[in-house]
Amino acid sequence: MGKAGGLIALALALACLALGRFPAAIVLAIGGFYLLGRAARAAPARAAKGRVVRTRLLEVEIDPSTGGIRGRVVGGRFARRTLGSLSPHEATALWREARIKDPDGARVMEAYLDRLDPRWREHGNGSAAGDRKPEITLDEAYSILGLAMDATRADVQRAHREMMKRFHPDQGGSNYLASKINAAKDLLLQRLPE
Repeated sequence: MGKAGGLIALALALACLALGRFPAAIVLAIGGFYLLGRAARAAPARAAKGRVVRTRLLEVEIDPSTGGIRGRVVGGRFARRTLGSLSPHEATALWREARIKDPDGARVMEAYLDRLDPRWREHGNGSAAGDRKPEITLDEAYSILGLAMDATRADVQRAHREMMKRFHPDQGGSNYLASKINAAKDLLLQRLPE
C-alpha cells in the first residue's frame, strides 16, 4: 500500500472526524501515519540499489547516481572482507593483487581508490591497470545501461550518453566505470540491427 494507502487513510480519518466518528478517525490516522512512515523508510533503501559487478576477486554494487562503490572481497588474501573495512593500505594491496589475478577487479579497485583518495597513485606507487576492454555478458550490458532486453539502438545510445555525462572521468567518474559503460554500449549495438 505504501504512500498512497497512507494518504487515503488520512483522508478517511479527516472525513470521519468531520462526521464526529472520533474512534474511527483515530484508528485511520494511526494507520495512515504508519503507512506513510513505512513508505518513507523504504524509499532510501530502494534508491540505494545500484549496479552489481562481479569479478574474480570482488562483488560490488556501484550506485548509478553517485558512482559510489561498496561491496565485498570474494577471493584472494582479503576474502570475506568488505571494501569499507579495508584500510587505504590494504585497499592498495588488494588492487596490486587484482592486477595480477583479476584485471577487471583491478579496474574496480582503481575506481574505488580514486573515490577514496584521488592521489592514491602518488602514495601507493600505483599506475593504471591497462587499457584492455572489460569483458561483460549481455545481461550485464543491459543492467549497466539500465535497459530492458527489448531496447532499441536509440535507447542504447541515449542511455550511454546519459551515463557518460555522470561517470566520465572528466566529470569525476573513473576510467573503469567509463570503460564498462562503453563496453556495454558496444556489445549491445553489435547485436542490434541498424
